[in-house]
Amino acid sequence: MKKRDKKRERLIRRILLSVALAAALGAAGWCAAYAVLTREDPMATVAVVDGAPVALGELKMQFDRKRAEAVSHFTEGYGADAGDKHFWTTAFDGVTPRDYLIKISLDAVKREKAEQLLMQEYGMADDITYEGFLKELKAENARRRQAKQNGEAIYGPEEYTPSAYWDYVMSNRRIRLDEKLFGAGGELEPDEETLRAYYEQIKDPYFKQVDNVELLAFSIPYRGQGGGAVTEEDARTALEPVRERVAREGEAARTEAEKVPGLIVTALSLNKETVSSASKSAPVAYQHAKELPAKETSEVFNHQGEYTFLYCVSRESGGYRSFDQHINEVRAYYGDDAYQRLIDEKTKQADMAAVPGALKHVRVA
Repeated sequence: MKKRDKKRERLIRRILLSVALAAALGAAGWCAAYAVLTREDPMATVAVVDGAPVALGELKMQFDRKRAEAVSHFTEGYGADAGDKHFWTTAFDGVTPRDYLIKISLDAVKREKAEQLLMQEYGMADDITYEGFLKELKAENARRRQAKQNGEAIYGPEEYTPSAYWDYVMSNRRIRLDEKLFGAGGELEPDEETLRAYYEQIKDPYFKQVDNVELLAFSIPYRGQGGGAVTEEDARTALEPVRERVAREGEAARTEAEKVPGLIVTALSLNKETVSSASKSAPVAYQHAKELPAKETSEVFNHQGEYTFLYCVSRESGGYRSFDQHINEVRAYYGDDAYQRLIDEKTKQADMAAVPGALKHVRVA
């Protein structure tokens, strides 16, 4: 009994010492204490990408980002119960959620490390190790604490978490590298011919102007918010046959429709002058109107105390915002796409080797 008590006392002392170290040493101390308590060292190298080490701490940040994706993959694809205590270690088609999370997290780490190596090559970063990152984080949080004590303005959080600071640093470096490569005077700056061809590819989603649309709105207000004379249920019931008739007869059905008690028909125009106010004042109706084909009706919807459906009388193209007037915007879109393609290619070319046994006992949840 005495030997057991002494063994338990030694274990408790070790845990208390680890907790005390974490409180006393800040971020670096936390990592050391964490390693003692869990036998997982955040600084331990778990993989190498083109010679650059990947620390367990980096991978664990990806666990947090990818966990929802992994859970969804197995709950939606296999009907697994994410609340089951054996969820992460149960195999589905030979793959456990734990192994799947590790795989997709390693894929994400490989991409970011390939990107970091490119940032280092172009002078955006000197030290791309996880240890160097934690030193920067510690220094930045110390600077923020001092600024607060001095009454100086602090932009962003008073103290960054590792994950938030990682995102902040990577985002800023991406912007700078993108501009250095694809911006004006950049090493891979596109010429005008390239930008014009790219404009043609993206003009529909990004540069298409609002169509000129003429609409009729058929509405029946109901008691309460809409101020009508009928109940909400009766308003919808009365409007459905009107919609069916308009769908068959088009605008010609308006005269008969206006005879329905309580029904109001309103002519509406949607174009580049009215789109902003329409999207704000009547967002539900706007969502139905913006893509409604000519000579067709929308479904019946409830909006601002009345049941309504729309009939599109006519639709004419509003054209496109011109390339010449928006060349800088085109250049920005091109740069974003070209940057992602470049990182895709760098990731494919990169060699990643996992450290044997490094992830065997790593916890994912």
